[in-house]
Amino acid sequence: MTENNSFSDRQWQELQESKQRLILIEKVPELQRFLDIEDYENLKDLLFKLNTTISVLTKETLTDKIKEWIEESDGYFSVSDLYRELAIRHTKDKTNVRQVVHKMVQDNLLEKFGQKNHQYRKKQTILIPIDYMNVEAREATLKWPLGIEDLFVTYPANLIIVAGTKDSGKTAFLLDFIKKNQDYGTINYFPNEFAGEELNARLSMHQDMLITDWKFKCFEPTQHPEDMIQPDEINVIDYLEINDKFFQVADKLTKMADKLEKGVLVVALQKARGAMLGRGSDFSWERCRLYITLERGLAKILSAKNWRDHYKNPVGLVSNYKLVGGWKIIGDPWHSETDDKTIKPYVPGEYQ
Repeated sequence: MTENNSFSDRQWQELQESKQRLILIEKVPELQRFLDIEDYENLKDLLFKLNTTISVLTKETLTDKIKEWIEESDGYFSVSDLYRELAIRHTKDKTNVRQVVHKMVQDNLLEKFGQKNHQYRKKQTILIPIDYMNVEAREATLKWPLGIEDLFVTYPANLIIVAGTKDSGKTAFLLDFIKKNQDYGTINYFPNEFAGEELNARLSMHQDMLITDWKFKCFEPTQHPEDMIQPDEINVIDYLEINDKFFQVADKLTKMADKLEKGVLVVALQKARGAMLGRGSDFSWERCRLYITLERGLAKILSAKNWRDHYKNPVGLVSNYKLVGGWKIIGDPWHSETDDKTIKPYVPGEYQ
């Protein structure tokens, strides 16, 4: 039964659908006045024009939504992602989505990504300038175990890698770093191997300070370490755990480093005995400013971008060290590995 006797059921349903579509489009509220016409014969032509206008506006609205979603997205996406995120179900609307994406590819705003069909990446079309004239190169005056600050200058937003074999003293190295810099600013420590009780025992080993003298913050790690990074603080990851897909090391390090502004990021990596680099191999040192390895009482600088002395390259220098009492790191002066005559054979447990 119709609500208006001058219209058939089909006519009334068509009119109500048009009304509903019109109400959803805020751009044409002025057209609603025409819906008061009761003579269907006089409304036919207007209804056709109205539906045509609504279709055009609906497409324009959908286009705006698609472009807005793509603009806010990161990385790559698929057309299916657009269908799902924008709740697009009708075949006609899906066709419109593909047409909009195809046009954005033609306009050089998107490019096809990967081997699968209908995957795309948003292209960066806006160049962000770097002001190198009106800035001052301010050093992050951090102190390091083994006096590394005499060879290397740490700047804000630097990523530092410490790769070590099992029982090489990575945690002792990081805790010593924290102790030397806890008055510099807020330090966030993310241990991967132990909880509060064991950390308390580790800290209590330090005979030069009380357990209550420690001032850093300690948090449990997550599967997405980039979410933990505090942009303007010192962040220490002990250690970055990736057990199989080592190529992901570079991606995770990049995402973490991208979060930095005035802060610094120090990340420990596991290293196999005899291997030159930590897990992730070459992937792990592309972004870092300093890369140090620890193995069998030998610390080695594999990469250093910011030399303290512009005429003295620290890359390749080594320092023999030992861990006293499980906490105190004692090392000899940094020197060329070819001049080293004091490397001792590995003794299990000596450096843990």
